[in-house]
Amino acid sequence: MLSGATGKDLSPAAVLQTTYYRRIVASGELKVAGQYACHDTSLSLELTVIPPIINNLGLADQTLCQHNTPLPFNPSSGVSGGNNVFAYQWLKKEEESAPWENAAGSSTSASYASETLEKTTYFARKVNSDICDTISDVVTVTVYPVITNNQIAGSQIQYTCFNTGKQLNGPGYSGGKTDDYAFLWQQSTDGSAWSTADGTPNNQAEFTSSALTDSILFRRIIYSSAAGKECTSTSDSVLIRIHPLPSGDVIASVDTICGLESSFVSFTLSGGHAPYEVTVRSNDMDDQSKSGITASRDSILVTFQNTEKSYDVGMLAIRDNNSCYADPAGYSHKAVVVVYAVPDADADADPDEDREECSNQISLEAKIPLTTHTGHWSFAGGTFADPSDPSTVVTIDQDHYGARYMAWTVTNWHCSDRDSVLVTFDEQPTEIDAGEDQTLDYIYTTQLEADEPPIGTGTWKVVQGTGIISNDTLHNATITDLASVTLLRWTIVNGICPEIKDSVNITIKTLEIQKGFSPNGDGINDEFVIPTTNAESIEIKIYNRMGVLVWESADYTQGDLWDGQYQDTDVDVPEGTYFYVIKIKVKGKTEPETYKLFVEVLR
Repeated sequence: MLSGATGKDLSPAAVLQTTYYRRIVASGELKVAGQYACHDTSLSLELTVIPPIINNLGLADQTLCQHNTPLPFNPSSGVSGGNNVFAYQWLKKEEESAPWENAAGSSTSASYASETLEKTTYFARKVNSDICDTISDVVTVTVYPVITNNQIAGSQIQYTCFNTGKQLNGPGYSGGKTDDYAFLWQQSTDGSAWSTADGTPNNQAEFTSSALTDSILFRRIIYSSAAGKECTSTSDSVLIRIHPLPSGDVIASVDTICGLESSFVSFTLSGGHAPYEVTVRSNDMDDQSKSGITASRDSILVTFQNTEKSYDVGMLAIRDNNSCYADPAGYSHKAVVVVYAVPDADADADPDEDREECSNQISLEAKIPLTTHTGHWSFAGGTFADPSDPSTVVTIDQDHYGARYMAWTVTNWHCSDRDSVLVTFDEQPTEIDAGEDQTLDYIYTTQLEADEPPIGTGTWKVVQGTGIISNDTLHNATITDLASVTLLRWTIVNGICPEIKDSVNITIKTLEIQKGFSPNGDGINDEFVIPTTNAESIEIKIYNRMGVLVWESADYTQGDLWDGQYQDTDVDVPEGTYFYVIKIKVKGKTEPETYKLFVEVLR
């Protein structure tokens, strides 16, 4: 009896071996212990159990390059289980998430040989036996894309210089397993027999050959992956031809020059391909170069430092138009250039000291030159006690007073330097005359009359009184606004020589106005006269004793004078004392002078 199996239908548990089943149907009351009144037992049912199919491939995954066929899938162990009668179907898919489909070709055997693959593909084997089906474990065939653009940069024919390595590269390749490459550079002399290339490194993307002396072919093989080398690409070969090297050398010579001057260094050139670039080198100097040379013999102008020594100028490099350099072993000659230093002349060893004397002589003081150098003073207008003495005394000619440049020249071999110092020779003034004293007739301006100084410059100064001088350095200057008595000093100075002086007095006569007049018509002293001819204008007002204005004039130098009558009448004023106010504008005086006095009218 099956526990719990009391229903009409039965869903048995999983069974591992062939099992028989039957059903008993009972009805009615129980009459006998363990039995019903009516019951019936069915025929037995045989449930045949087929063993599970064992479908293990036991195959490793594969990697290969595009357009290639994977190794046949030959499982290492057979299929078992089922009813020992099996049907096979190999499956494949090109995307991991895609549905399975039947593999192409002969795919219904226990083993399977795939066609060429273009992309990564997954394979499995489906096995059927009776009512059992099973799919095996999956074999992954990883397909790498073919390597492309394996090209060596540059043309198929390239050049390098004799006995020089050639650098080759080609960075644009792609394909294979990403970032997983191996390289092999090969070389050949005939394009048929190839061997591993001599150079460093010959197993990287870039390659530099060993020094080459003859034409040779190179090619590059790329593998990917680096370990499996599933994909292989061989580049086109590149022919490397050899440029001959240029040669040449400095032409041996000896030259003598002064520092900071230049000397031509000559050289010869041959071989290689013009134009050339030549570089020469000397001790303690920067390298000197010249390019664009096409002649077999040429020279380069080398400028030397101002250092006294012998320079050996030799060839440093010769480069031709192919950038090939001559073999330095061929550089054996030197151009010797002897340089004498240019002296440093200093005509004034003590620049803080003034070089000025009130004399026709002065002591000079140049910087003392080196013992191997010589110095010499020169000046066209004088003589030197010792022209070679840095501290000599120079005496000038009579007509060379003033500021003069003295030249000091220092010589070393033929190299010289010149410097000058400005010295001043002052001549002592001896003659001076400020002019005669002057007495002026009621005028406040005059022209000064000093002698023009033959030496130096003169200056006027008001010592006593007042005065405005038009130009105080002009010997015949004009002075205005004088005081009644003015003392002037005329001083002549020349450089640092002692000054000389002279003086002049200017006196102005006072205005004498009459004390009275007699306007009686006798023609004698009939008018009030102000005796000046230098007045520019006279303003006058006349008052009687009571302070009453009786007569006035805005310009007493023009028109009628007062004749003792009231203003604009023919009526005579009474005799007596009259007071007046006079404002006189006199030549040379800025402000008018005012007089307040009286005059007597008598008839």
